[in-house]
Amino acid sequence: MSVGTLPPVRGRLTAGAALAPLVWFKSGGAAEWLFEPADVEDLTAFLAALDPRVPVLPLGLGSNLIVRDGGVAGVTIRLGKAFAQVEAIGGSRLRCGGGASGILVSSSARDAGVAGVEFLRSIPGTVGGFVRMNGGAYGRETADVLVEAEVVLRDGTRRTLTRDALGYSYRHSALPDGAVVVGATFRGVPGEPGAIQAEMDRIAATREASQPLRSRTGGSTFKNPPGAKAWELVDAAGCRGLRRGDAQVSDKHTNFLLNLGAASSAEIEALGEDVRARVKAASGVELEWEIQRVGDGIIPPLQGEGDQPQAGGGAAPQAGRSRIAPSTTDLRSAVPLPASGEESRRLHVAVLMGGWSAEREVSLNSGAGVAEALESLGHRVTRVDLTPSVAADLAAAAPDLVFNALHGTPGEDGSVQGLLELMGLRYTHSGLATSVIAIDKVLTKQVLVPAGVPMPGGRIVRSAEVFEADPLPRPYVLKPVNEGSSVGVAIVTAGGNYGSPIGRDTAGPWQAFDELLAEPYVRGRELTTAVLDGADGPRALGVTELRPKSGWYDYDAKYTDGMTEHLFPAPVPDEIAEACRDLALQAHRVLGCRGCSRSDFRWDDERGVDGLFLLEVNTQPGMTALSLVPEQARHTGTSYAELVQAIVDAALRAPAPKAAARAKDAAR
Repeated sequence: MSVGTLPPVRGRLTAGAALAPLVWFKSGGAAEWLFEPADVEDLTAFLAALDPRVPVLPLGLGSNLIVRDGGVAGVTIRLGKAFAQVEAIGGSRLRCGGGASGILVSSSARDAGVAGVEFLRSIPGTVGGFVRMNGGAYGRETADVLVEAEVVLRDGTRRTLTRDALGYSYRHSALPDGAVVVGATFRGVPGEPGAIQAEMDRIAATREASQPLRSRTGGSTFKNPPGAKAWELVDAAGCRGLRRGDAQVSDKHTNFLLNLGAASSAEIEALGEDVRARVKAASGVELEWEIQRVGDGIIPPLQGEGDQPQAGGGAAPQAGRSRIAPSTTDLRSAVPLPASGEESRRLHVAVLMGGWSAEREVSLNSGAGVAEALESLGHRVTRVDLTPSVAADLAAAAPDLVFNALHGTPGEDGSVQGLLELMGLRYTHSGLATSVIAIDKVLTKQVLVPAGVPMPGGRIVRSAEVFEADPLPRPYVLKPVNEGSSVGVAIVTAGGNYGSPIGRDTAGPWQAFDELLAEPYVRGRELTTAVLDGADGPRALGVTELRPKSGWYDYDAKYTDGMTEHLFPAPVPDEIAEACRDLALQAHRVLGCRGCSRSDFRWDDERGVDGLFLLEVNTQPGMTALSLVPEQARHTGTSYAELVQAIVDAALRAPAPKAAARAKDAAR
């Protein structure tokens, strides 16, 4: 039924809220209402007063979920930071909020010396989802560690349910429909933090090697039938790489479905049904969905027996045509731009995103947000997922401007910038030379340190060297020379968390990169400052302190909601905030950054301003919902759309690429 009058709330209640940004597939319709309660009391009061005929859907991280294109009727409930707390309560037990992620639970357990819940590190979901679905991985499941769960029933009643009361079986519980898990208590066994971390690293490395983690996916699609593995049945039925539109069966792990960029939920679900039909025909086994499917939608018919899988690349395309989805926005109804100056005119913008770096998923999220903002401003947008054929595709699109939403190589290291220069296309963010320098942590030091910017020392080491002896006294940091988003970073502690010396079979960046930068570990606090170009020059937006729940600001802490607390303005002395702003501006100018940049710092608060060190400068900062530049801009009165327009304006103020100028001269 449609929702009528809703009870008053203290949290946030949003009509027609888009759900696609909240689910991993990045597809699907809107929620009739989205409720984000302030706390448990707010939730219980709301459900108690809500018409009992109104359906309720609890939503976690949206990782094992298809939201159908027709949207979700009733009220969708999403638990925020108030429900993402984890507390060690003695006896190797943890009390966890229903909105806490698996990595937060496992990291908190490690810090408390509680072993046995490391497997939660590998499950992309929240405690509420684990309890409801008996989530598990690597031979363990929620039922093995759950003591009890606190739930709010559909009528607003609060109950504490024991593990036995939940009637667990494989990927199933007896939790009533509409019930919301607001907390759970897990019990592990005593363990040594270093050993726990090593097991978490092993699980993470295994998962990274076997699953398409940086793609738009819903996780494991089908339950394993008794005595069999779903992926083997799917593979044997010839479904590897099978496609429907932009929905594809992963080449890397055939029990994963992917959204390659523009797939609808109907296409994703229909592809799953295609797979089920082919497996049934090939083996007689009827696969059961593990992914939840919710909402209203129409499923296209199954592909015929004679249909062949469409050829297509995996989640990180290596060859073939770039996938281009022209905008269908009606520009006549869009918000008009100001009428003055070239910077304000309506443009045809190609948003370049995706690619095949380790930061592909972040780039896709950034690109999607940028494209929507540009359309809201009245620009015409073409979305381009980077493949080696990108030059031909950009030439065919003939945009006025390329918005570079790529992260990592080749979009951040000068490769794409060089291509765009040769093609004579204007593009956003920093130019070729700046990009080449800033992506390389060693070159960045060589440019900024002589200019008076304090940075940690360090040296380049071959990965094989770390197996013989430590390159620096512990604690120290090992990181790839030219990756971002904390990809491949390891903090080697005095406690021998990776072995002493580092074990050859131990998971870490030494297994993925031949060359590493070793730096002394700077104790203290994580600070960051964004710089945005304007008509009057660059300005520092402010200083944010980052307090990761897992102990350090790694990839998961950056891009998982609730994993890191952002404090703006940072609670630091004025002289430290001023130093961050000054150094970020200095780095931006010395490197020649354009559009925007973000400088990351570590501050040893026992040493005052002498303890402040710049770690790196990001010339292509993230533009996702959790990214720091949009957040700082918002705090200083600049909306997301205004931020995007400012980056576009900076590109238009820059000199045209020389290739374009020469082409114009030749045409005269």
